[in-house]
Amino acid sequence: MFQALKIPSVWILTLLIKILIIADSLAQDQRLVDSLQNQLTLNIDSDLKIDVLNELSWVLKNSDQEKAKAYGLQALQLSKVLQDFEKQATSLNRIGEVERIWGNLNQAVVYFENALSIEREINHVYGIARAQSNLCTTYKNLGFYRKAEEAGLECLQLFQRLNRTLSVKRTYQRLALVYQKMRQPDKAISMLQKKLDLDSTSTDSVSIGNSLMTIGNMYYQGASYDVAITYLNKARDIWVKKGNRQKEAFVYTDLSRIYIQLEEYSTAELLNKKSIQLKDSLQVPLLSATNYNNLALIKAKNGDFDSAKIFYHKSITLKLLGGSKKGLSLSYYNLGTLFKDEENLDSAIHYFQKSLEAKPESPGLKMELYWNLSNMFYLKRDFERSNNFKTEYGIIRDSLDLLVEEAARAKDNFEFEQREKLRLTKESQIKQVQLAKRTQLTYFLIAGLILLSLLFVVGFHYYRIRKNTVISEKNAKINQQQIDDLLKNHELKELGARLDGQEKERVRIARELHDRLGSTLSIAKMHFKSVEQNLNHLQKQNQEQYEKATDLLDQAVDEVRSISNEMISGELYKFGLVQALRSLRNSVNESNELNIKFIEKGFDGERMSYDTEINIYRCIQELLSNTLKHANASEVIIQLIKTEKQIHVQVEDDGIGFDTHRIADGGIGLKNIRARAEQLDAEVNIDARIGNGTFITIDIPLKNL
Repeated sequence: MFQALKIPSVWILTLLIKILIIADSLAQDQRLVDSLQNQLTLNIDSDLKIDVLNELSWVLKNSDQEKAKAYGLQALQLSKVLQDFEKQATSLNRIGEVERIWGNLNQAVVYFENALSIEREINHVYGIARAQSNLCTTYKNLGFYRKAEEAGLECLQLFQRLNRTLSVKRTYQRLALVYQKMRQPDKAISMLQKKLDLDSTSTDSVSIGNSLMTIGNMYYQGASYDVAITYLNKARDIWVKKGNRQKEAFVYTDLSRIYIQLEEYSTAELLNKKSIQLKDSLQVPLLSATNYNNLALIKAKNGDFDSAKIFYHKSITLKLLGGSKKGLSLSYYNLGTLFKDEENLDSAIHYFQKSLEAKPESPGLKMELYWNLSNMFYLKRDFERSNNFKTEYGIIRDSLDLLVEEAARAKDNFEFEQREKLRLTKESQIKQVQLAKRTQLTYFLIAGLILLSLLFVVGFHYYRIRKNTVISEKNAKINQQQIDDLLKNHELKELGARLDGQEKERVRIARELHDRLGSTLSIAKMHFKSVEQNLNHLQKQNQEQYEKATDLLDQAVDEVRSISNEMISGELYKFGLVQALRSLRNSVNESNELNIKFIEKGFDGERMSYDTEINIYRCIQELLSNTLKHANASEVIIQLIKTEKQIHVQVEDDGIGFDTHRIADGGIGLKNIRARAEQLDAEVNIDARIGNGTFITIDIPLKNL
C-alpha cells in the first residue's frame, strides 16, 4: 500500500557528518561553560562575577533553560546589591532572552520592559535600543503588531543616531517582518528597500543578494510575480558571480514556486531539478526536500499521480532525516489528497492522520484535515469518529470566523481613529491660525509701547552716552594696541620655534648622512679605487675587494632607507595624533581595499604626550591591520573622542566578525593592543560575533596622562 524509499548512502553520510559537527559544537560550548563555572569558584570581585554569570546565562540559553535563567537571576540579584543599573539591565535582557527562546513570551516581555525602564532612567541610549529590539521581536511573536512596530521604530531611530549600520540593517529586516504580519506589504518592502540601499553603499554583495531574495519573496507573497522574478534573477546573478552555489540553488527553488503559480510547469520543473543538482554537488541533499515537494505538486497538476507520490515520499524522507518538521504536515496532506482522489480511503486517512500528528502550521490546514477525515470516516460508515472530527472542524471554523471578525473590527477602529485624527488636526490648525492672528495683534501693540519707551530713554541718556563713548574709544585704542603687541610677540616666538625646529632637523639629517652614509660610501670608494689600479691583474684578491665594495654599497642603501623611514614616521611627532590618523585614513582609502571614516571630537588642536599619542596610534594601526587581514570588511569607522574624564577610541567594521570565546586572549595583534592599553591604564572592550562585524572600544582615563 505504501511505497518504500531507498535512501542513498551519501545522504546517510551527510547526516552523520552533520551530527558530528553538532556534537563538536556542543562539546566546545560545554568546555566554555566549564571554564566559566570554574571562575565562579575563584575569589573574584563582584563586578567580574556578574559578568561571568551573565555570560553563563547567554551560553546556556539554547540548551538548559533552568540553569540559564538561574545564572541570570543570580547576576540580577548581585547587580542590585551593587546598585549597578547598567548590569541590572543586561541581566534582565539575558533572562528575557531565555524566556523568549523557550516560548515563555509573556514572561519575556516583563523582563525586557523592566530592562527598558532602567535603561531610560540612566539614559543609556544603546541599552534602550537593545531592549526595544528584543521587545519588537517578542511583541511580533505574540501578535501585538502595533507594539512591535512602535518598539522597532524607536530602536531604528536610536541605532541611526549611534551610527550602528549593521544594527540599522537588522532593524529594517525586523520591521519588514512586522509589517508583513500586519498585511502591509508596501511598508514591508519599503523597509527591505532601505536595507538594500544601505547594503549598496557598503558594496557588501552578500548582504545585497540576501536583501534581493527577501524582497523578491515578499513580492511573490503579494502575487506581484513579474516584479518578484526580476529581484530573484538579480540575486541569482550575484550568487553566480560569487560562486555561492547553495544560495543559487535557493533562488531556483524560490523561482520555481512562482512559475508553478503561473502554471508554467515545464519551467518550474527545470528550476527544481537545477536546484537539486546544485545541492547534491555540495553534498547537502537534505536541503532538497522542498524541491521534491514542488516536483510532486507539478506532477499532480499534470495528472501523473504515481510520480507525484514518489516525489512526496522523497520530500518527507529528507525532512525526517534532517530533523525538520517545517512543511512536513503539508506534504502528508498532499499525499492524502492524492489517495482521496483515487478513492483509496485507507491510505487517505493514514496520511491525513500523519499530517495531524506533524502539527499543521496553519489553522486553515488543520481545519481542512478535520473536514476530510470526517468525510472519510463517514464513507467508511464509522459515524462516531466522523462526528468527532466534524466537531473539531466546527471549533476551528468558529475560531477562525472570530479572528476574521476581530480583524475587521480592528481595521474599522483603525480607520475611525485615522479619520478622527484628521478631523482633530484640521480643527487644531484652524484654532492655531485664529490664535496666531490675535497673538500678532497683541505683539504689535506691545512693540509700539516698547518703542515709545525706548525713544524716551534714548533721548534722556543721549548726552551721557555720547560723553562715555569718547572715553571708551580712547580706552579701546589703548587695549587694542596692547593686544596687537602681544599677538606680534606670540607670532615671532612661534615662528622662531618653527625655524629652530627646522634647523635642528636639517642638522640631524646632515649628521646622519655624514656619519652613517658618508663613511660607508668613502670606504666603498677606496675599494673601487684599489680595483681600478689593478685592472690588468684582476685576480682573486681584487675580486674580493670588489664584492666587499658591493656589500658596503648595499649597506649604504639600507642606511638611506632607515633615515627615510625615520623621517616619515616623524609625522606623528610633528603634527600630532589627529593629523597622523587622517593621513592613515587617506592612505588606506587610496588603495581601494577598505573605506575608512574618521571622526574626531574634543581635541581642538590640543596635543598629548608623544608616548600617549604613539600608543593610541599603534593600537588603531594594529586594529586596521587585523581588519585588512581577517575581517573581509568593506567599511571601517574610527572615532576618537576626548571628554573631560577620558579619551574614547572606537573602531567598528562590517566584516565577518569572529568568535571571541574561541580565541581566548587573542592573537599577537590583540595582545599587543592590550599591552599598549595597559601602559595607558586603559580598558579594552571587544564586541564581535560571527557574521555581525567587530566593535572594539578603548577608554583611556585622562587622570593618568
